[in-house]
Amino acid sequence: MTKQLRNLILFIFLSLPSLMFSTHIVGGSLTYVYNGGSSYTITLKLFRDCSAGTASFPGTVNISVLGYNGQPFTPSRDITMSLGPVTPVPSNLPPCAQQPTPMPCTQQGIYTTTVNNLPPNPGGYHMYYQIVARNLSLTNVNASGNNIGESFYAYIPGNSVNWLENFTFANGTTVDNGTTAWSTIAGTPAPASASVNGNTFQITGADNASQTWTSQSINISAFTSGVNMSVNLSESGTLEATDSIMVYYQLNGGPLIPFATNGVITDDFGNAIASQSNIIGNTIRIIIRVHYSTTSPNSETYNFDNVTLFQNDFIANSNPTFTIFPPLFLCVNTPFTFDHSATDIDGDSLVYDFYTLIMEKTMLVH
Repeated sequence: MTKQLRNLILFIFLSLPSLMFSTHIVGGSLTYVYNGGSSYTITLKLFRDCSAGTASFPGTVNISVLGYNGQPFTPSRDITMSLGPVTPVPSNLPPCAQQPTPMPCTQQGIYTTTVNNLPPNPGGYHMYYQIVARNLSLTNVNASGNNIGESFYAYIPGNSVNWLENFTFANGTTVDNGTTAWSTIAGTPAPASASVNGNTFQITGADNASQTWTSQSINISAFTSGVNMSVNLSESGTLEATDSIMVYYQLNGGPLIPFATNGVITDDFGNAIASQSNIIGNTIRIIIRVHYSTTSPNSETYNFDNVTLFQNDFIANSNPTFTIFPPLFLCVNTPFTFDHSATDIDGDSLVYDFYTLIMEKTMLVH
């Protein structure tokens, strides 16, 4: 496997004139180590200008964890970490340089923790941390507005997604004839409504009503190691014990089989994920049925989202990490070399790419 090692320094331009921003962060990295199962050790390294009058490292940081489609999880999987060791970065003044007065000061702060709630996820996880405190002593940072920020990003790979419906349609949509086709049929009597609402499919209550949502027939014959499926479920209002949402699959046109996990849920439950693993066959459909009791007002709703079919191709992966911190001093008009190598505990080959990001014309390398 080949990994691309990117210097992801993103500039966040904000219009918040009522806030005062510190300007002390000069770089950093966000990395992870896979421990097996659902466990990862996450590490954020920040480097700050520790000259007189600059701000300290934040006491805690929050790492945002999003799904493959950029959506947050419910419940949240964001990671909060406290500041750990703070160490000085050696100056290592080169022979060609004259010692400045005062001598610049740079520190490294480390935040790390181990989490156990990141199981293999279709499409993986996006993790990032943002801080509006980019150091303005850097001459190739646009200092106008005194509000330049920096982002640190890491991607945890997941299973390949082969079929996804995340309902990014206009409210009121009741059918899709596109590449991820689906249809829906009301029972007798019909619910008060059943359609896309706020990028989910929502079914509102009515006495003894039912509704069935059905995906297209999906060809899975090429996936000889099997496929997995998942559906995000939620509800609101006060449901009755005989209200239910059921998630089935139909393999090769056969009978409807409930998902092994949360395939049938009754009454109130908040949020849940219905899932089914290791299905091998030629074709498959996903069917979702909702039924309401004889005393169900339209304040009761069932919702589902991210109907996903994905492969059994999870990759156990850990981030590469840079070996050393770049030099603090360079001499004008003097060639220099720097070992920007990295190590990878998985033994992967590493590929380096340089980017000019946002509207900046200059490249920042730390």
